Amino acid sequence: MKFCFLAGCGRKHYGRGMCFSHWRRWKAWGDPVAHKLRGGQPKHGCRPAGNMTREYGSWICMKSRCLNQKNTNFYLYGGRGIRVHQPWIGSFEQFLSDVGLAPSRFHTLDRKDPNGNYEPGNVRWATRQEQMENKRGNHRLTLNGVQICLAKAARERGISPSTVHYRLSHGWSEAEALAVPVETKYRRKNTQGLMSEVEHG
Repeated sequence: MKFCFLAGCGRKHYGRGMCFSHWRRWKAWGDPVAHKLRGGQPKHGCRPAGNMTREYGSWICMKSRCLNQKNTNFYLYGGRGIRVHQPWIGSFEQFLSDVGLAPSRFHTLDRKDPNGNYEPGNVRWATRQEQMENKRGNHRLTLNGVQICLAKAARERGISPSTVHYRLSHGWSEAEALAVPVETKYRRKNTQGLMSEVEHG
């Protein structure tokens, strides 16, 4: 049975991850934990009635992943010791002030250090591609003292990540695996032909 994702609730799931009580508040005021507000609109404007902005939704989900043991992804966040910056827990306004608005609808909340906490300096808005390159399980290389995702480094140099993996597995250094250009079939064939002419010339 599914339960409400909000920390400390424990009631049966009704819709959008919430129990009926929290869902009804979200539907009416855009905030599952809000009571009726004068004028019907919070000052920050990020939870208009019947809708939840990207920033506000990210704030809610961030807290749920880290604080609510009933969240299906808790073991990847709170269960691993990932914490939320204390002032952000009770204040969306503080979170928004520190993190800012998402640059576009293609950006979602991400941690620069995937093993670090949700806190100022370690949180950013990132695209799906940027988040994929920042996953914990990614193969990372050290170039000029800076760690970089193998796939990103390879693409920046016009080389397939699989080619770099192959080279590394065959004893190439990281610098060589990224520096040596990939020869096309035509170039390899042409080079072999020239070598053959020299040998038999």
